[in-house]
Amino acid sequence: CQEPTEFRCTLARAIREPFNPAAVQMRATINGASGTVEVPGFLTRDFTRASVAGSEVLTAAGPPEWAVRWTPDAPGEYSATIICTEADGRHVTSAPQPVHVAASDLPGPVSVNGAWFRRDGKFFYPQGINLRSPHDDLVDRIGIPQPAAAEGSFAMERAIGKLHDGGWNLLRVWLSPSFGALEWDRRWHGQQGLGSYSLQEAWKIDQVMQAARRARMVVDLALWQHGPFSPEVDTQWTHNPYNQALGGPLTDPAAILTDATARSFQERMARYAAARWGNDPALFAWTLWVEVDGVTQTGLVDWHRAMARTLRAHDPGRRPISTEFRSATGEADVWALPEIEYTQVAAYNTRELAGVCAARAAAISTYGKPALIEELGGHSQGGSPAWLAHEIHDGPWVGLMLPFAGSPWPWWWNIVLHHDLGKRQRLFSDFIAGEDLSRRSWKHLRGPLASDRKLEVLARVDS
Repeated sequence: CQEPTEFRCTLARAIREPFNPAAVQMRATINGASGTVEVPGFLTRDFTRASVAGSEVLTAAGPPEWAVRWTPDAPGEYSATIICTEADGRHVTSAPQPVHVAASDLPGPVSVNGAWFRRDGKFFYPQGINLRSPHDDLVDRIGIPQPAAAEGSFAMERAIGKLHDGGWNLLRVWLSPSFGALEWDRRWHGQQGLGSYSLQEAWKIDQVMQAARRARMVVDLALWQHGPFSPEVDTQWTHNPYNQALGGPLTDPAAILTDATARSFQERMARYAAARWGNDPALFAWTLWVEVDGVTQTGLVDWHRAMARTLRAHDPGRRPISTEFRSATGEADVWALPEIEYTQVAAYNTRELAGVCAARAAAISTYGKPALIEELGGHSQGGSPAWLAHEIHDGPWVGLMLPFAGSPWPWWWNIVLHHDLGKRQRLFSDFIAGEDLSRRSWKHLRGPLASDRKLEVLARVDS
């Protein structure tokens, strides 16, 4: 796979709503030996960063510009033509520009292959870990030192390097108020409210993607999550720009999947994210929601079908799409959608890890799609460091014995980093290296150990 190539341009006049595709659309037509592709554009801005008293300080390095990001399939000679269309019918086309693409050894994107994943034509076994943000308030309750939230992308980059050394090959990152939110309360630094995206936060996500590429890791990017739309659990509703009190369309956050105005804003954001990160070879997949059933049970199938189709229509990289549920099983009608390409739930709130993971596998591995445990580790609200470390250690081995497409993804990244738990993950990573589980038909067995009936055994057996 080649490195992403970016084209920049400016318009002769300012656009009042630059993030509204009904007002303006920018794209590039790229011609090469293998044919022609069209790639959507987006508004961006460059920043420089400095660490000042332990805080990341960003300084604009120039005015906002229009950009198109494209990842060539092969090295060679190409030409790119930029096209801009405005709502009033104005249509501007640039002269074709020559583009030389040099050879690269960068790994390509991940794709779904039946109930498994592949990368560069080879079996890919996701060994993931959550890296939502520099700081996690839940870890404060446990008393483990961790970076301050203000350390921003500096802390994220440090974490990526250490997690790579520990053997993980995938990161789950959220566009969340904690880090990377594109639209949020205007009273927060760098935020512009609903429908007007924070170019600072988008730039920080760019730094995460670049760090992941350097480490040859991939990123699962979660677009929405329960907290901003939950009135009770992990609630951030009072700062959500969808809230009517802040000028948004919703009086009830549970209407987020059914309100037409809200959906139009979500479609805009999906289009922007697809244009900005869809062509990045480090992008593993899109997770539409984290714990969507913690917000509402209404409109799940229709919303997921429509939003996945919007994302697919505007994602030049055609990355896999999924969603995530708080419940132990998820929603069968959503999992059955052809637009949802893999299944995932969490495995929390238990001291019987193997049994809980086995139950999760039984619930979500029957759709002919890859199945994953995307959060794991003690109770969802914490636990003793010893308990969490024990489950983080056991998770990959338990997952290997069950019909999952990858190892379970721990939540407690700052505990992992502080206690250097990557040295334990590395043992599993080295063990699984070079294996291709997709080549065999497996049986998954669970039963008591003959020599000690108090102990149970999980096994994966070639059938």
